[in-house]
This record gives sequence, C-alpha cells and structure tokens, in this order.
Amino acid sequence: MKKAVLLSLFLLSFIYGKSVEEVQTEWQQKLNAKEQEFNALYQNDEQVQTLAPHCFNFNDKAACRRIFDLGMEKCKNGMVVPCSWLAKNYVYGDERADISIDYKKAQSYADKICTMDAVVCASMSGLFMYKDRKIALKYAEKACEMGEIADCVVAAELYAVGLGGIKQDAKKVKYYKNKLCKGGVKEACE
Repeated sequence: MKKAVLLSLFLLSFIYGKSVEEVQTEWQQKLNAKEQEFNALYQNDEQVQTLAPHCFNFNDKAACRRIFDLGMEKCKNGMVVPCSWLAKNYVYGDERADISIDYKKAQSYADKICTMDAVVCASMSGLFMYKDRKIALKYAEKACEMGEIADCVVAAELYAVGLGGIKQDAKKVKYYKNKLCKGGVKEACE
C-alpha cells in the first residue's frame, strides 16, 4: 500500500523538487508511528498473543479468524489502525482466516478510516493504487481535504497523468497544486 504512494511522490519529486521528498518523509514517519501503535495494540493483547502462534505457526484457521474478528471489534470501537488492517485483508484476501477478496468491504473500512484519520486515509489511496486508480484517487482527495498534504501530491499526479480511467484535468491539477502551495510546498506555487 505504501509503495504506490511512495512511487507517486517519487515521480513528482522531479516536478516539485526536494520539498515533496520532505512531505513524503514526514508522511512516512506519521504512518510508521501508526503502525507501531498497531503492533503495540496486538502485542499487549493476551488473546492475540495466545492465538498468534496457532495461526501463524500451525495454520489454524479458527485462530486466524478469531484474530481477524478481534480486529473487527477494535475497528468498531473506533480504532483506526485495525480498520486499516481489515481493509488490507479484504483487498488482498487472507486464506489463513478464510477472508475472500471483497473490494466493497475494503472500501467500507476505508470510508470509515477517512472519517477518523488523515494519515491512515492517505494510506488507503496507496492500498487501492494498483487495484483501481479511481478508488485510489477518491481516498487521495479525501486525505488531502483532511489536511494530509502527501495525498494532495498523489491527487495532482493522477489528474495530471490521467492513469487508470481518470481523465486528465488541468483545473484539478491546479486546485491540488494550490493546496500544496498553501501546505508549504513552494515549488507548487505559481
């Protein structure tokens, strides 16, 4: 998921320069902090610690499914990182927990995420980037509007290049460049 966003930011670094790299680095640090939060959440959960060896070492589908269900409970309780993990599971599927690929369910979790957290919402654009660029753009735009400038770069690029069924749109590129400018990316200022 991160690769797609990083690729977009790398490609735009040729257009906007070092400031985009700084934006990318900042976003990556924020996302890493969220992932550490996620890891700590499960490392401190006794139930998960009991189930994990059965799931990962012995391929116990019931244990894997229970870990998945615990993630669902945490997401329902407003924890954004487990919601992100669930979205990823539905995008790629998870045989261990008998989770089939289901883009609609993945999007429902991504939609919830984008009401709670801009950083993790931005990662949803990366999650969908190689599956459906229109959906990726939807989350890039949401994250940008929530103040996550890294995805303003992604939205600008997708409208500039017009990938995956997205029509090129100079007005949208200008709109997101203006957001970048206001967000401190000086190279985006005209």
